[in-house]
Amino acid sequence: MLIWPRGFTFETEAETVRVANNLGRAVARVGDHIRLSRATATFQQATEQGLIEGLSDDCTEPYFLVGDEVTAFNPGSEDTELRLSDPDVVFLRERTVVARNQILLTAAGVGELVLDGQCLRLKDNSPRQYWPTIIWPAGFTPHFNEDVIEIRNGAGRVVAQVGNQIAGGGGFFDRSSEDCSGPVWRANKMKTLPDVEVYFPKQSGTLAPEEGTELFSGNLTLFRKCLQLADDVIRVKDRVYAGISPLIIWPHDFALSTEDGVVGIVDGAGNVVARVGDEVEFDAFNLTYQEAKEHGGLAEITPACSGPYWAIGEKSTAVSTP
Repeated sequence: MLIWPRGFTFETEAETVRVANNLGRAVARVGDHIRLSRATATFQQATEQGLIEGLSDDCTEPYFLVGDEVTAFNPGSEDTELRLSDPDVVFLRERTVVARNQILLTAAGVGELVLDGQCLRLKDNSPRQYWPTIIWPAGFTPHFNEDVIEIRNGAGRVVAQVGNQIAGGGGFFDRSSEDCSGPVWRANKMKTLPDVEVYFPKQSGTLAPEEGTELFSGNLTLFRKCLQLADDVIRVKDRVYAGISPLIIWPHDFALSTEDGVVGIVDGAGNVVARVGDEVEFDAFNLTYQEAKEHGGLAEITPACSGPYWAIGEKSTAVSTP
C-alpha cells in the first residue's frame, strides 16, 4: 500500500488513474513500472500519524511512505553496465528487477566521487586499493557536461559530478567487477554534500534541554569534516563511556575560525574557546536525530556526520582544559 507525499494528487483521465506531484506534473499512471524512494511503516505507525484513517480493510500492510522522487520507466531498456568513450568509463548499475525486491541497505558511505582509471569510486580515508567502486541505482546514467562526468537519476536530475563530496546509504561488499577490482558500494540513497572544509551544525536558538545539562569532557577532533568529541573515554559527570564519538551541535551565535591552518571555535563575543586537538569540557544535553535535523542544522550534512548528537547548553561555553 503506497502512502503518497503531502501535496501529491490523483485524477482520472480517459479511465486511467494518474498521480501528480505537488507541481501538478504527472509522475506515474496505473500500469506503469515505477521507481521510487520509500520508507516502510507499520500499521501502528501509519495509524498514529493519521495516514490511513477511513482506509478500506482491503488495503493492508506493508505500507510504504513514498519519497519525493517517483519515476516511470521502461524495464526493457535498462542494462547492468554502460560505457562512455573518451575517456572510457565503466558505469555499473543494478537491474531494476533486482533492486525492486532487495532489502534496503543502510551502511553509510562518505567520500569524494573520483574516476580511478576506468572506475567510478568512492574515495574515503582508506588506502586507494580499498576505495569501493560504486554500483548505481537502476535508471541512473552517466553524461559528459563540458568534460565533466556527471551522474543523473531516472528523472534526468544531476545528483553528482566527479569531484563532488557525496554521502548516502547503501551496502559495502567484498567483491569486484570484471573491470574494476576491489570492494563495491551499492548505493541506494545518495546526496551531494556542501563544498566546505568543516561541517558546523548550529542550533536554531529554540532548543532547550528537557532534563537539564550535564558536564561533558573529551578531545575535540575533526573526522570526515565533522567536529566530534572523542577520546579513549568520554566523561559525563561520574560516568564514563568508551567507543563513541558524539557530533557537537553548537550554539547559534558560535562560529568557525581557521588561523594558520588550525580549526577553532569562536563564541558570540568573538573569543576563541576551543581548537581541534584540545581537551574541552562544557555543559551539554542529548538530542535525538529528529531534533538535530529540525533544530540543529543536521539536515545539511547528514549522513556525513553520524550521532549521537550533543548540543552545548545555551548558558555554557566550551572551554579548553590544560
